[in-house]
Amino acid sequence: KLKENNGSFAVGARVKVEYYLDANGGRIAHEIETTSSTGDASSADHFKVFGFVDQMPAGGFVGTWLINNTSFEAASSAQFKEEHGILGLGAYVAVEYSVQNGVNQVHEIETHVPPGAGSDDSVGKIESIGNGATAANVSAGATWNIGGVNYTVSAATDLKELNGDLVVGATVLVNSYTANGAQVATQIRTIQLDSQILLPIVKR
Repeated sequence: KLKENNGSFAVGARVKVEYYLDANGGRIAHEIETTSSTGDASSADHFKVFGFVDQMPAGGFVGTWLINNTSFEAASSAQFKEEHGILGLGAYVAVEYSVQNGVNQVHEIETHVPPGAGSDDSVGKIESIGNGATAANVSAGATWNIGGVNYTVSAATDLKELNGDLVVGATVLVNSYTANGAQVATQIRTIQLDSQILLPIVKR
């Protein structure tokens, strides 16, 4: 699926790519969209990727990392954050990096809660999306209101338009966890309800 949400596809355009790994470890894109977001990277010339740790340096964090079958090099100047789990094999992480002489040089690796792995699942209609009307126009860190509940949407939040677009009025399933008193969404995806059951309220 190709989406030109923020300008046309062109050499040098900033894009967001969602992909999966095939049986041979190749990256197969299933959605590419133009975007103005940097994914919360600290510099405009840095990139950010989210994925699972396949391999890591022996005896520490400095050295070669393999994340989603992509190689990254971490020097002693790189930062490592374990706010949402321990940095180890299988951990879900965000990697901020730059490309230097063809090498993916790590600036920061931070653990995150994987999409769908939060402690709470809720269904509701999108009532507001940050300061925009569609998901494509909202920056990371925005607050979405879904079913009367506020959710923080970060660059790590997996946004899936499986049954229609993520717009105000759409019905969605949101997975989240609580951090510092706020509900942080790990995944928001559109759904279609085939039926609705209304139950009477019983008072004791």
